[in-house]
Amino acid sequence: MNPGPKRLLIFAALTAFLTAGSCASKKPRGAGPAAVFPAPLDRVVEDISAIKERIPGRKIAVYEFTDISGRTRPEGRLVAERLTTELARTGEFQVIERSRLEAGLRELKLSAAGVIDEATALQAGRLLGAQAAVTGTLIRINGKFELNVRTIDVQTGGVISGSIVHLEEEALNVKTDPQDDSFGLPHHQKPAPVSKKIPAGWEEWPGWEGRYGNFRLESGKLYYDMTSRQHDHIDAEIPEGYYPGLLLARRVKGDKWAVEAKVRYNMPVAAGRWFSMCIWIGPGGARPSIGSKAKALAVCALRRADSGYGTDDFSFFHSPGGHPAVSLSKDQAYLRFERNGTDFKALASLDGTEYREVLSITGAKISPGEEQKIVLGGQSYSAAGSYAEYEYIKLNGRPLF
Repeated sequence: MNPGPKRLLIFAALTAFLTAGSCASKKPRGAGPAAVFPAPLDRVVEDISAIKERIPGRKIAVYEFTDISGRTRPEGRLVAERLTTELARTGEFQVIERSRLEAGLRELKLSAAGVIDEATALQAGRLLGAQAAVTGTLIRINGKFELNVRTIDVQTGGVISGSIVHLEEEALNVKTDPQDDSFGLPHHQKPAPVSKKIPAGWEEWPGWEGRYGNFRLESGKLYYDMTSRQHDHIDAEIPEGYYPGLLLARRVKGDKWAVEAKVRYNMPVAAGRWFSMCIWIGPGGARPSIGSKAKALAVCALRRADSGYGTDDFSFFHSPGGHPAVSLSKDQAYLRFERNGTDFKALASLDGTEYREVLSITGAKISPGEEQKIVLGGQSYSAAGSYAEYEYIKLNGRPLF
């Protein structure tokens, strides 16, 4: 029986409508020119979303994916970054920010030499208040990557979701240039070449393999350029996934002096970046890091932009024996450190005229013969073109560069 032209037209239109609707519903999140590998990760996101009711509070932590031996690689970091973003975009989960996750691992000293296992993930997850941890492996097999994803209840250790997807090797185009630590993410800025012109009287304590942090002198100003995954607190040779960053130091003599600085910070995104300026006292020859076991005292000002901790401010502290004493507005541009015998003060100002005392130490224990230094450094999970611009640093009113 001939259905007639009108019925055929209606049928064709309905079929086209249903087909278009079906295709639109299957369009992966994040599709478009900026998507690197949306379809496989879209499936992982859907699998995790399907068990969201089993995650109280829906607070989750996504860890870097490891190889079969449990070591993290750049490709595993890239996948974790992408998956974190895709899960956050659903609006269904509270995803712990990557820099905060890294800080939790460092605090527990659980990721030594870049190794992260499920027990580590669960312990750090509990510390950060997560109800579920997303972890797994990324293994290269026959020119492709096999991604095994497990969502684990951090309280019971039970697996509540699992996915296996395959990614094309080209999709993980991770750069191997040792001076480019962008791990295939959108490239912001390569580290500037390390300056060979060290200001007179200053000394350079290089970062690991000379890669973590650079400095440069331009138009009478000193710039400290940060690179990713550096940590100026670190004194160890190969710490937990982070490496010692470049430190610049300048000796200060005497027990009565004043150090002043005017500084501007460029921190495009608040993603785990801390710049530090400290007065460090300790034995000669020791690396003047804040975390050095050899130090007698460190009095520091930190400019923090860290969304993982919810901070975008200045923080002042002393070590050992001190936590952040006070947090001020991020707009502080003028810093001042004073010493009078065994008494120390830290002050800050918005305009360089009215200073506020933010830290005071009385009767610090300092042994004879210990060196004291002005130390500049930084800490970053992802640097993204961050730098500090020191217009001047003065000792008793005398410029130091």
